[in-house]
Amino acid sequence: MLYQLAMIPMRPSLPVFACVSLFWCSGTALAGELELESVAQVRHDHFGDLYVPAWQLLRFEQDAGPVALQGYAGIDWMAGVPAPLDPDVYQLSAAGELGAGAWALGRQRGMGALRSQTFDGVSYRHALGERLHAGAWVGMARHQDVDDLLDFATMARAELGWSGDVLMLRAGVEGSDGPDTELIARQDLEGMVRLGTGPRPARFGVRAVVAEPVVEDALPILEWARVDLAVRPWSPLELSAHGQRREAADPDSLFGDAILDSLAGGVVQEAGVGARLLGARWSALSMRYALVGYGDEATWGYRADLAWQPGRSDAAVRVSPVFSSRAGPGGQYHALSSVLRWRASDATALSATLALVPYQKVDLPWTALVTGGLQLQQRVLQWARLGAMVDLAADNAGLMDVRGGATLNLGWSS
Repeated sequence: MLYQLAMIPMRPSLPVFACVSLFWCSGTALAGELELESVAQVRHDHFGDLYVPAWQLLRFEQDAGPVALQGYAGIDWMAGVPAPLDPDVYQLSAAGELGAGAWALGRQRGMGALRSQTFDGVSYRHALGERLHAGAWVGMARHQDVDDLLDFATMARAELGWSGDVLMLRAGVEGSDGPDTELIARQDLEGMVRLGTGPRPARFGVRAVVAEPVVEDALPILEWARVDLAVRPWSPLELSAHGQRREAADPDSLFGDAILDSLAGGVVQEAGVGARLLGARWSALSMRYALVGYGDEATWGYRADLAWQPGRSDAAVRVSPVFSSRAGPGGQYHALSSVLRWRASDATALSATLALVPYQKVDLPWTALVTGGLQLQQRVLQWARLGAMVDLAADNAGLMDVRGGATLNLGWSS
């Protein structure tokens, strides 16, 4: 469904971006790191009026004996200064070791059945030998920057995992319940096995998540199912294939993959193939294609990508061309783009981006968008770096979008 998000009509605007970052590091017994980042833009809204959104972010890590403290907080003026500010704490936790395990307490992230989850609570992971481990977490869910929907839903998870030379296996159970969502229990299973011996074994993986809404007459839903196969018939060449099925158990839960399933109105299924050819100095040519079906009565689309990554070298200029194509119920587009990076010296780097994007919304006539940009990074001192950028975009209807900006990063260590 990315094609639908990419086809939002553009408005003329002239944002200006500014960033100041302060960094501190200490090598004493109370070792820690501190980073302060300020971001501001000047841009036009969809009505053509100027406004200034701004963000102030703070990150820190501090070791206090056996306990590690981590925090990430911020305030933002998304509607523009001087609109009311919106403070939020993204992470604030303490962690440490306990016997053969590790614990964490506070606002943190844990890996769930479908995606990583921010929650206020406690987690614990314990090693049951060299190969086997167990883990669990419980807390109140948090979803920042999406109107805090589903906040204060209670979530809990437990899992058991095995990691060996040939087989990796993980199984878990998870439950969630809250004022804005129904009670749902999930069971998930993930495994990967290496097929064959030698330096290039094939890999086969499978992952499945079954959700069971705890309401009358509700049936279990196969919320996620995926199989992957990768083989290397020749050392520089890797071939892959996959099949996948997704369906949201709670269509009102618009997070992660669930938002795609909700917009599609039912099942999203796909089958795809890929290839990756390695060249000299880790250069790579990669190709991917997938046939995608949306909805219970599948409306078919596709996605295709072709990209070249230049090898690692001392060359001053590196060019990375990419071709992408998408099609689905909302329309289709083809995008041909390239990034040119020029390292003029150890202190100066310049990158340029150019893209041509023909697109069609549903059954409307084809149109095209052209975008380009320049970005300069200049280290002026060992602890100071300056940056500047400008982006331009135009379509054949005459709409022009121009964005400029600047960055400043300051850093110290002791």
